[in-house]
Amino acid sequence: MSNQDRHDEHELHLEGTHHHGVAYEDRDLGARGIIVFLVVLGVSGLALCLIVWGYFDWHAQHMRGNVPIAQAPAVGTPNGAIPGPTERFPKPSLQVDDVADMHEYRETATAQLNSYGYIDKKAGVVHIPIGVAMDIVAKQGLPTRPQAVVPSAANEPGVADFGSGADTVAGAGGGVRPENN
Repeated sequence: MSNQDRHDEHELHLEGTHHHGVAYEDRDLGARGIIVFLVVLGVSGLALCLIVWGYFDWHAQHMRGNVPIAQAPAVGTPNGAIPGPTERFPKPSLQVDDVADMHEYRETATAQLNSYGYIDKKAGVVHIPIGVAMDIVAKQGLPTRPQAVVPSAANEPGVADFGSGADTVAGAGGGVRPENN
């Protein structure tokens, strides 16, 4: 038997096979259907965007006319003046202007770092400019405590000097290699 005969023998011929109730789509989707779908999708998307934009525009105009500024002028403001947020809201209030507060803090800190003054006048505690303080530390050095003298335990019999490996038995761990094998 030749290879061609063996191949034909195992080949399935399904062209004439029909099963009741089983079918498949025998035509492809045309370009016209795809283009129509994309056009409808684009028009629908544009319509939705216009509807949402119109709603937000209407809502903004509606809210602009109904915003009450204040029922009555705050204490200390002239008649008809709009009170600031610190007068309108109850205490304790949140930080109103964080950028201005940060600038004010930096100016205060810079002024203290570059000037002389008392921290506690009764106790005689003062502050000096940072440049002067750095010069003093550079000339005198930092204050230190004297080092405590720790006697070496290696001089005592039967006591190991930890970390030296002097009293370590060869081959008993600790990374010491036996010298005599």
